[in-house]
Amino acid sequence: MNEQHLSRFRGWLRWESWMPGWVWGVLALGAAASGLALARLPLLWAGIGLLVAILLIATLIDPLVGLGVVLVLGPTKPLTDYFVPELPLDLGQIALIVTLGAWFLHAA
Repeated sequence: MNEQHLSRFRGWLRWESWMPGWVWGVLALGAAASGLALARLPLLWAGIGLLVAILLIATLIDPLVGLGVVLVLGPTKPLTDYFVPELPLDLGQIALIVTLGAWFLHAA
């Protein structure tokens, strides 16, 4: 890389140019809360939480990822009814609501 490309890259990395200061504060609090939760939770729940967070962020970036998650989680209603009968919605419906919300945010 020559010096011109490096200076452009350094300019892109400067936080003043692309993100306000309060966003950095929110991201820092979220990172601290996530780290604390990952340190305190059992490994299985921490892994599930990370997977859900990754799928949620991927759905916000591209709603078709959420549609794939809906298609995978859609047939799990009998399992949800057996293991968590007090849950009013099954996992497929929850994933569909999140995907539709991401789709509307993406379209706006």
